Amino acid sequence: LPIMDLGLDPVPCIGDSLILDAGNPSDAHLWNTGDATQTITVADDGIYGVQVTDGFGCVNADSLTLTFHPLPVIDLHDTIACTSDVIIYDAGNPGSSYLWSTGETSQTIAVTGTSALLHVTVTTPFNCMDTASAAVTFRPYPIVDLGPDSTLCDEQEITLNAGSPGPNYLWNDGSTDQFDTFTDDALAWVAVNNNYCTSSDTVHLIFNPLPIRDLDSLTVACLEEPPHFLV
Repeated sequence: LPIMDLGLDPVPCIGDSLILDAGNPSDAHLWNTGDATQTITVADDGIYGVQVTDGFGCVNADSLTLTFHPLPVIDLHDTIACTSDVIIYDAGNPGSSYLWSTGETSQTIAVTGTSALLHVTVTTPFNCMDTASAAVTFRPYPIVDLGPDSTLCDEQEITLNAGSPGPNYLWNDGSTDQFDTFTDDALAWVAVNNNYCTSSDTVHLIFNPLPIRDLDSLTVACLEEPPHFLV
C-alpha cells in the first residue's frame, strides 16, 4: 500500500494557512475537498482526508481534523492623563502569557508619571499570538497661585490673576476670565483646567471699614459770661 501519514492533528490559529502533504508524488491523489494534487492549502476548520492510489491500484487513505483557534483579543486605548494619575492597562485573555515592552509579564500593568508607547504580546494556551500597543501621555497640572491672603480698606478693589492665558477658568463668583476683581469680603477661589487636569487656589479677602468722621454735627452752648456762646 502507499505509505500514508498526514501527521498528528495540528493546532493552528485563525489567520494561519496549513499545507497538507499526502506524499507519494508519483501516485494519484484525491482529497475530500475535490483536489487531486499531492498537497493542498487549508485555512478553515474541518476534517481533511486524502486517498492515494499507486500504479498497481493499491489504495490507502488518511485524514486529520483541523480546528483554527482564535487569536487573543487585546483592547488597549491611547490615554491622556494627569501626572499624578495611575493608569491601569489590561491585556485581557485570562490564562494566556504576556510580555509587555516594560518587561512585565502580568496581565495588567500600572503606568505612572512618564509618557510612553506601550506594547504587549499575548500568547493563548493554544499558542495563538497577537500584539497591541497604546500611547499614554501625562499632562502637567496648571500652575495656579493667587498670592497671599489680603486685607484692604473699603472702597478699594483687588484684581486676582489665575495664571497664564489659555486654560479654562472658573471663579467662585462664576467668572470664567483669567482675571477677577473683588471689592467685598470673600473667600476667593479659582479652578483652572487645561482640558485634562485641574488645579485650584484660594485666598481670604477682608475689606476693613474706613474711620467714621464725626465732625459734621454743630453744637452751640450758651454761656452767662461773654462771649455768651461757644461753638
